[in-house]
Amino acid sequence: MVMRRNIILTFVASLVCATSFAQSNLNPTVEVTNTYQGDPSAVHKPQIGMAIPDSLLRFDMDFGYEVFEKPYQGAYNFKPYMLAMKPEKNAFRGRKLYLRAGAGYSLHPQLDFVFSPEPKGPFQMSVYAGHRSYFGKYNTLDATKIDGIYNILRVPQTSFMGYDMINSVGFEGSYSLPKAVVSFGVGYEGIMARDTLFKRSYNAADFDLRVRSNRNEDKYIYFDLAAHGRLAADRSSLWDPLNENSFSLTGNVGPVLSATNAVLLGLEAQTVSYSKLYESNAGKLAFVPKYRLTSGKLNVSAGVRLEVLLRPKTTADESVVARHPAMFQTKGQAVFPDVFLSYLATNNLLVYISATGGNSLNTYSSIVSRHHFISPTFVPFVLMDNSTEKVNAKLGLKGSAGSKVQFEIDGGVALVGNGLVDSGRAFYRANDIMSPVQSFLPSVSYSDYRLLYADAIMDLNAGDFHVVISMLTEVSI
Repeated sequence: MVMRRNIILTFVASLVCATSFAQSNLNPTVEVTNTYQGDPSAVHKPQIGMAIPDSLLRFDMDFGYEVFEKPYQGAYNFKPYMLAMKPEKNAFRGRKLYLRAGAGYSLHPQLDFVFSPEPKGPFQMSVYAGHRSYFGKYNTLDATKIDGIYNILRVPQTSFMGYDMINSVGFEGSYSLPKAVVSFGVGYEGIMARDTLFKRSYNAADFDLRVRSNRNEDKYIYFDLAAHGRLAADRSSLWDPLNENSFSLTGNVGPVLSATNAVLLGLEAQTVSYSKLYESNAGKLAFVPKYRLTSGKLNVSAGVRLEVLLRPKTTADESVVARHPAMFQTKGQAVFPDVFLSYLATNNLLVYISATGGNSLNTYSSIVSRHHFISPTFVPFVLMDNSTEKVNAKLGLKGSAGSKVQFEIDGGVALVGNGLVDSGRAFYRANDIMSPVQSFLPSVSYSDYRLLYADAIMDLNAGDFHVVISMLTEVSI
């Protein structure tokens, strides 16, 4: 049995410079309403949210009881790449201008910018830009195998100059119709990195469109459909270009039977294709029939997720990547639970439990976003494959303490099949297989594991002074 325990503590304090029509404050209570919002995890989340008035985001049975959005989205999905962290969703709600900029030691600049002119009428828009980077020295690491285990050690008095940078810019808009809301957006994301072996230039264009109902009737047909597309290209002098085109369609549709219950059919479809260095495609299709009920302080969503993976056919292509084992070949699982239950214990405390699961495609974009220095030609195993979260059972609390402090605490267990894990590849120097000193390069691999996790986040909002403290603990067995 192998156990791995990670404890991460993050402390963030920011002074926000903004111009607003009204001061933005977090609501100190957990409010239960009779409006419905589609599954948050089933809809693509833009890099920076829009400062749209709440009246334009009204749905007809709200099961999203987020006090505030957690930056980690669950311990088992935690991404340790600090360069990719984004401002909290509500940090600029109600403001025309949001700006946060800084630079750490050594050269580590960062920028978050959102401008929402808030025009009168049904149309709303935001433009945004973001930047995270590091320019400077990197420690040289070597891998030495001792008793069958590689020890990753820093080489004394050796380093190299490099950089790591991620940029984003985009536009988002929303138009409110009498009984529906249409939102759309376009954006750019770029990842640039350099080490001793190569320079990376990854560029992606994103397109989003969402249509959702916005009605107050007790009985009607509810719909919430979102489409997301990405055109991406990765360029380097070390390997041939790799292009990725992806498209996803997610949402819910079904009859709202009354102000307290609805029968819905969830849909999730995803496809991805590759060309140049690696030529193939993959996809998945899922249907989630569910029943949702609101009864006083109790809210229930009970359903089942039925899913199929569309795996590519293996080929005899002799390209660099194709000589590795074929991509996206793991079969996955077909049936998963989709259950959520919450109870409003007091006006300031919500208790919830959930049991979910599903398959995921580990696309090239998601891997590069996680590892900016990974090379598709140096990965000794399968680079892109399917992972399965067989079940994830969670128990949590959300609430507030006083008028300025809000918190969320949750924990659970996840059973993962063929999960993406960090790894590395050791190379003998100068092709000398007898040398005890080896070069070490970042890589990924896949493994089955069980994960116990717990995380907590506290938000202190005192006017323009905003503090977020979060902690994550996970143990894999």
